[in-house]
Formats: sequence, structure tokens, C-alpha cells
Amino acid sequence: MRNLNILIVLLITCFYLSCTKDDHQKTDPIPCVTAETITDTISGFLIFEKGKQENGFAKGIKINKPFEASVFLFNNSKSDTLIDLQLKGYWLENNGHFAEGELISFSKINKTTKCQKLTNNRESVDSVIVSYSIVYDDAGFLLYELDLNADNALEIISFDSETNKLKAKFKGSFISKKEYLPDLPKKVRFSDVYIEYGY
Repeated sequence: MRNLNILIVLLITCFYLSCTKDDHQKTDPIPCVTAETITDTISGFLIFEKGKQENGFAKGIKINKPFEASVFLFNNSKSDTLIDLQLKGYWLENNGHFAEGELISFSKINKTTKCQKLTNNRESVDSVIVSYSIVYDDAGFLLYELDLNADNALEIISFDSETNKLKAKFKGSFISKKEYLPDLPKKVRFSDVYIEYGY
């Protein structure tokens, strides 16, 4: 009987330790957007103004320089489980007006998926659709496409469906068919971009 009690205690202990280990593994997910080593040395490209950042902000690296942007979040018109997101930079003030200058648009972000792949395919059903463009308010100036050969991702750190509060990270490379050096290079990399909205 004594051996049976010892065996039961050992089994309970092993079971408890295995459950604790599983719980610990579940709470420490591997991030999909981490800090990168910057190797690009080009200079002279535009860093747009960050805007008022009234509802949210984004901070990160554009090519090899710090950049900031204002953040806007929208409910997706086609699904309650999806949201859309925009990061906007602005031209310098002109007669009291800050015209939109830089726009990164994310469409069809799944509210509950932590690590999401990016695509430029508008028909995609399993990836976030992203575009990057240089504009002057509503007038398009230069359109970039996502570099599908690069390491691109959007990571949802947290999202509250009740308040629309969002914390996320982003990395992505974009290529244009044209370039206007040195201001607007042909390839633009955004890395280690931290995004907050609604706080």
C-alpha cells in the first residue's frame, strides 16, 4: 500500500510539472517582427513629418533613419473579424496645411491572428494586403509594390475589440518601377516599426 501511495504521488507530481511546462510554453510566443541589423547606406531620402498623432503613432526605421507617422484604424467593410490600418506621413506645412505625403495601407487584418503574412494580391484571403505610396493629399505621385522576396510581416501584439485599442509591429520592403533620387529611392525598407492606436 505504501508503494502504491508513493507511485500515485510521483504520477501527480509528473503530471503537474508537465502541465506547468505546457502553460509556460503557451504564454511565450515567438515574435515575428524583431529588431534588424541595418545595412543600407543610402542617404538624402525624404523623411516625412509625423503629423498630429491624435489617435495613434508609429515609430521605426525607414531604410536607415528613424521615422514616425500618424495611425488611423478602420473597421473593414466586408467582415467584423477584420480591420484596416493606415500609417500617414505629411509634407512640410504650407500656409497652415499639412498635405498627406506618405501612406502605408493595410487591408484585411485579422483581429485575432498574432503573426500575419503580407501580400500585394488584392484577391488574397489569408494575408494582409499592403501598399505604400507617395502622395500629395489625394494626388498619387509614386506607387511602390511589396517586395515579395523580402521578409515582410505584421505582428498583432494586442487588440481590444471593444475599444479598438491596438498594439502591433511591422516590417516590410517595397519597390517602385521609378525612382527620383535622392529623395525617393527605388527600394524602401521599413523595419522594427512599433504601432499604437487608441491609447
